Amino acid sequence: MKAALTALIFLSIGGFLAWILAPTLWTDYKIQGTKRLVASDVQIDEAKCRTRLFIISFCTIRLNPDRLRPARPNPGKLQSTAASNTTKTTELNYFLLSSLDSEKVIAMRSIGTREVLTTSMGMDHLTNRIVSFIAFAGFMLVVVIGGFLRAIRGKAGR
Repeated sequence: MKAALTALIFLSIGGFLAWILAPTLWTDYKIQGTKRLVASDVQIDEAKCRTRLFIISFCTIRLNPDRLRPARPNPGKLQSTAASNTTKTTELNYFLLSSLDSEKVIAMRSIGTREVLTTSMGMDHLTNRIVSFIAFAGFMLVVVIGGFLRAIRGKAGR
């Protein structure tokens, strides 16, 4: 029972982290071969990385594409103040198996699709992020399968 509970906890943690990390990783992977430009109209609201155990880094970067654009009212239409005050922030989460020094983060945009935002740090460390994600997923899979096998063997031995 204890092994199955441990496996479920690790499965939940792994699923949650995959849900947070995989979309950004997949988007950056898809645009890795395209040309990218500095997104000068995008402001970086927050960029912070925390390193744990000397080699595990978690980074959160919040991009705000609407912050630097001046509001341009359309003279032909009425505008709601609630709609004009809303901004769409993009949060990017990175997981790396390396220590990151104070790196400058630059917002970037794919030339092919103007809606795809990324950062220089995310693209510079894309291979590391992919390897780190695969290693993390593999570790979590081994722990979860091991926990369930142990739970099954424990029931069969009784």
